[in-house]
Amino acid sequence: MRASLDSTLLILANILAVKAQSCPDIHIFGARETSVSPGFGSAGQLVDMIKADHPGATSEAIDYPACGGQASCGGVQYGDSAKQGTQAVTTAVNGLNQRCPQTKIVLVGYSQGGQIMDNNICGGPDSGAGISDSSVPLSASAVEQVKAVIMLGDPRFVSGLSYGVGTCTAGGFDARPAGFTCPNADKVQIYCDSQDPFCCNGNDSNHHQQYGQVQPIPDSQLFPVETQDSVDIDILNLHSNHHPLTERALGLIGRGPRAPSRHPEGDHKVISCEHLDTLGFTPSESYIKDTIENLDDECLKPSSRFKRPVYMVTGLKIARGAKYSSRISNRVVVGRDFALPRNPLVSLGVSFVHRSESVVESSWTNSDGFIVAFKVVQVWINHEGEVKFKEYNKNAVMEFETASEDETAPTFPSDGGTLAI
Repeated sequence: MRASLDSTLLILANILAVKAQSCPDIHIFGARETSVSPGFGSAGQLVDMIKADHPGATSEAIDYPACGGQASCGGVQYGDSAKQGTQAVTTAVNGLNQRCPQTKIVLVGYSQGGQIMDNNICGGPDSGAGISDSSVPLSASAVEQVKAVIMLGDPRFVSGLSYGVGTCTAGGFDARPAGFTCPNADKVQIYCDSQDPFCCNGNDSNHHQQYGQVQPIPDSQLFPVETQDSVDIDILNLHSNHHPLTERALGLIGRGPRAPSRHPEGDHKVISCEHLDTLGFTPSESYIKDTIENLDDECLKPSSRFKRPVYMVTGLKIARGAKYSSRISNRVVVGRDFALPRNPLVSLGVSFVHRSESVVESSWTNSDGFIVAFKVVQVWINHEGEVKFKEYNKNAVMEFETASEDETAPTFPSDGGTLAI
């Protein structure tokens, strides 16, 4: 589950675009956990990751006691601290929105810090914090500018939330009532595992501190397979050849946008690459078992009558120093964000953001690299607990759509959505 935090950065990349202006384009509010010194606490790692993905973003730690009666934080009781923290978030977020109404806002909270973010985006009541009002305290305009809320180990967690992530099937010590619906659920992700004694009913307090620890595949496990120089990639041929597999794979695992219903039309469009690097990854049996066992999906368990496999990436092609040009009056500016794995189920996610504008000649240059295609292996655990797998021998190719301004111009998904397999 912890690796799925990384996939959260993909979601953020789809909705946050950085622009230089007097007010920041993106501002992140972070709230620390109980009994931690002022600052971001364990929320800081995720705050730093978001800022690294979005240069120019600014951040601010919520100033509140973050206390649970300990002398080190002034002896403020937990409920009073959570109430003061909830009010502090309201004041800080509404204040920023008044000063900078166009600034996009991200809220990140860890443990008690998650609770005070929860109270602000989903409203009360919160009996543990002495809050009886059920309304959302943030202004309507501030809520509109809040683009993502990430709460880690939040004691308000309860199983069944549409925005819940993790393995917990119970609730925290200040849980929402069963069947609770957050009015802004589409902006929220709340992380909680069954081992956690604060957001769930577990007995491993150490696990409570592990939500911010993203565990990508070590570089040592990614090995080069092939490097080709001066490669031209025919977009139309790639899309046409692999469209059925792309659509099938995405539909099968329920991840990412489906392939468009028709292929691009018109002349073949070519991406010229200085290098086309092919990398490989061989997941170990223990890695596969750990991945599947950490998934909160009964259909993946060995005991399920309706088992389905997990698709894991075993290879990918990365185009580096890529250039694209055509006479189409459209320019596509591409941003990319990729790593392995993006979340346990799909092992890879690729996020693209783009903008298009009419020009006489169109071109874009990607000086770093982006994934053109990737290969997957199908894995599952049988009833004897043995890892089984078989190769998925075709490549699933990055999806292209057509720009609304010109039906023949290939672009990346217009919603900036994540393509994953």
